[in-house]
Amino acid sequence: RGELASRVVTTGAGIVVGWAGRYALPPDVPAVFPSSPVPRFGDAGAEPSKHVCTRTPSSRRIGPQPALRFAVIFVLCSSGCSILGKPSVVPESVVACRDLSRQGCAAVELGEWQQAERLFREAVESSPVDAEARRQLAEVLWRRGARIDAVRQIEMAYRLAPEDGTLAVRAGEMRLAQGDSRPAIGWANRAIGLDAESAAAWALRGRALLAAGELDRALADLHRALGYAPDHRDVLESLAKLHHLAGRPQRCLTTAQQLLDQFSPGEEPQEALFLEGQALAALGRDRDAAHSLTTAALRGPPRADILIALAEVEHRRGRSDVAAVAARSALAADANCTTAIAILAELGGTD
Repeated sequence: RGELASRVVTTGAGIVVGWAGRYALPPDVPAVFPSSPVPRFGDAGAEPSKHVCTRTPSSRRIGPQPALRFAVIFVLCSSGCSILGKPSVVPESVVACRDLSRQGCAAVELGEWQQAERLFREAVESSPVDAEARRQLAEVLWRRGARIDAVRQIEMAYRLAPEDGTLAVRAGEMRLAQGDSRPAIGWANRAIGLDAESAAAWALRGRALLAAGELDRALADLHRALGYAPDHRDVLESLAKLHHLAGRPQRCLTTAQQLLDQFSPGEEPQEALFLEGQALAALGRDRDAAHSLTTAALRGPPRADILIALAEVEHRRGRSDVAAVAARSALAADANCTTAIAILAELGGTD
């Protein structure tokens, strides 16, 4: 009763004629391709513990559809990969760029920054259209202090990969660090356009607006960033600064302490301690303010603004000797600090 069937199968390699018949299977051999769909994992009623393959009905025969599948599988297996297409060949320039970039990253991990810069430059020269190589070169240049070159490289990287919002954010951060708040806002807008839920993009625009003096808009953007990343440290620091500038010391203190709570004792950042000290001083809590400001002054490199704030608090507390030491330290950090000179003159000693 053998019934012969033929089907024409169209594939990328040409036209394959598949011949299949109906063949009876022994009773103890399960069918490979069931005649009815089998539930997949995740489908309603599917049970992972069941075998995916099931037996066909009691006729124990394979219909034309399964037989055709056998024919297709046979042709594909016997044809090798030629039907699926040949693997693409990666240009040597791209291979060289990736290899040089890997070496550059290894040099960064070892702290060999000059070597890393040389390798990343060679990577960019090997493949000028590689956005990642340019990003890596920009970061190394930024660390060395070559900020103009770093900005040029990161902006070029974005032009090569305009769908990458992280490059837009980094370009904006570099611009903002140079004091260019308006270009930074523009980069933030690009990043938000690519990903409206990017905390980094909203934080960048909030900080840039804060630097531009637009406090209300900055506040809205920073809160938007916190909505996507509630513990974002840079956002909390910027919010504390904003509240300080807006004359809201209690909010400044609350935000600064929320930031400080994320660090272990002894690891709090200098800027957060400074903000806490300023808020405490504005609230009239000079003793607590002196403690925070002293800790801030010792936590990082000497900063005239921190030392001046400490000198003013200690002066109010009647501790003239401590205030004078702080004022002299501020003058040592910034020889043009007129506030330190004024405090020392008021205390009766400038030497």
